Amino acid sequence: MTHHSETPAVTARRRRQALLVDQRWAANVIEVPGGCAFWVGAITTTGYGRFWRDGRAVATHREAWRRAHGDWPPPGTVVRHTCDETSCVRRDHLILGTAAQNTDDLMRRGRWAGPGRRGAGGDVRGPSGRARAIRAALLEHGPDLKVLSGVMAVGDPRRGQLPLPL
Repeated sequence: MTHHSETPAVTARRRRQALLVDQRWAANVIEVPGGCAFWVGAITTTGYGRFWRDGRAVATHREAWRRAHGDWPPPGTVVRHTCDETSCVRRDHLILGTAAQNTDDLMRRGRWAGPGRRGAGGDVRGPSGRARAIRAALLEHGPDLKVLSGVMAVGDPRRGQLPLPL
């Protein structure tokens, strides 16, 4: 956005900064054919990606929503993952909802058993351990479905039921 009082130099600097943000974003996303687009940059202790923009850290699934829709999610809404992968930033795997709907998703899918605990269907490494293992596999092997499926299955007690095509 150009401000009326900006000099051409300031406008050019804003454009360069926006380009750098886009380049940093693209450098930290690896798309898996037919699956998720995983964030391979910083990962929080809750398994979500973390991205710095405009001097502040933002959750990558929220940034992905903003990139897809041109604005941040409305107040009072959360960005939910239809794929159950906290480090996924694929636009069509993200939907808006309420915190209650998000909790319902987690309980219905067996991924939550209370504050700070994973459900029986959840990864035994926890969301951060799972996201970090996926990131390590992607950085080492690229989007190799066989390797990625194996890494994902290691911590999942429902082995053999992963939704990745082989």
